[in-house]
Amino acid sequence: YKGGGISSCATCDGFLFVGKPVVVVGGGDTAMEEALVLARTSSHVTLVHRRGEFRASKAAQAAVLNHPKITIMYNSVVKEFQGGDAEAGGQLTTVLVASSTDANNVTAVPADAAFVAIGHIPNTDLLQGQVEMTSSGYLVTKPGSTATSVPGVFAAGDVADWTYRQAVTSAGSGSQAALDAERWISENAIGGVDEAEEEGQSADCHPEDYEGWTMKQIRKQLKEMGIDTATACRGCNEKSQFVEVLCRHGGA
Repeated sequence: YKGGGISSCATCDGFLFVGKPVVVVGGGDTAMEEALVLARTSSHVTLVHRRGEFRASKAAQAAVLNHPKITIMYNSVVKEFQGGDAEAGGQLTTVLVASSTDANNVTAVPADAAFVAIGHIPNTDLLQGQVEMTSSGYLVTKPGSTATSVPGVFAAGDVADWTYRQAVTSAGSGSQAALDAERWISENAIGGVDEAEEEGQSADCHPEDYEGWTMKQIRKQLKEMGIDTATACRGCNEKSQFVEVLCRHGGA
């Protein structure tokens, strides 16, 4: 029933179930936050936890325990999600909850949605032992940057964010990482003129010497030097690019 009532983000999907009963599975801070968010709009929230006590902070627990719209089922696990034909786009209607101490004790909880809040595992296994991570597997970035412990490697989205984990914040950090990467490439001259080309560039050729030249004059000079601009300056549009080619071949 993924997409048919089962979700892992109350902030994203909670509004779809306004005035309807929902279930939250978990016992940590994430589960507490999900339950409290849903309690604002849903008719009722049932919080299912496999242990006899929560692992969340005391403040979060107090808020949940004292909320009139939240019912807690301790020592319980989800046995089955039931509803219409899932393959035909059916919607969730019931969550079967079994006691973790008595498998025969099963309760059918009416619910239009179930939010699984049992934690997240960042997809960073391929970087294990290569990039600095937290004990939970999230990539560590430098303060005020998306740069990691490895030069040229930048982290964006949920692999480095264990707080917000939202599409919009991931998109924003992706933009930051792209800018940081572009700056790093520029500062390290990646993809610039190679050494062989630099050696062939005349020390006596200065781009500013051609400021008064027209594009027609520059093209004519390149042609007289036997330089095919279509090959030597493929994709060039700016005057400065053609001057660079001219200098690279010794200048006028």
